[in-house]
Amino acid sequence: MPRQHIYMTQKTLNGVRKLVEERRSEGASAAEANISSVCAELLTIGLRVTEQLKAREQVNSDDSEDKDGKYRDLLLSEVIKSRQASQAILKCIFNIEEIKKDTRLDFSELKKGFEAELMSLKDGVLK
Repeated sequence: MPRQHIYMTQKTLNGVRKLVEERRSEGASAAEANISSVCAELLTIGLRVTEQLKAREQVNSDDSEDKDGKYRDLLLSEVIKSRQASQAILKCIFNIEEIKKDTRLDFSELKKGFEAELMSLKDGVLK
């Protein structure tokens, strides 16, 4: 196995020593759990993580923005369609003469309640 001299912070060295002590307390021998083997293992893991991050960046740099943008556009279009359908249905309902003549139904109060709720939601989001 090749040798390489490296520098590390005291905090890193203390962490490696702690890992060695934990493994020895779990029953590992001195040959299995020593500073050299733990450092080699940590370097291997770190190298794998770095390679995976670079691979994800290359794949996701183009795809993620496109997918997020497409999702937002699709969601927005569906919300707009739902709103337009709701408006068309309400327009049909409010044009019916029977509903207009019924004095028990006060839709202006309902509309004011919706507007007040909408304003409170806006205030909560903008804070």
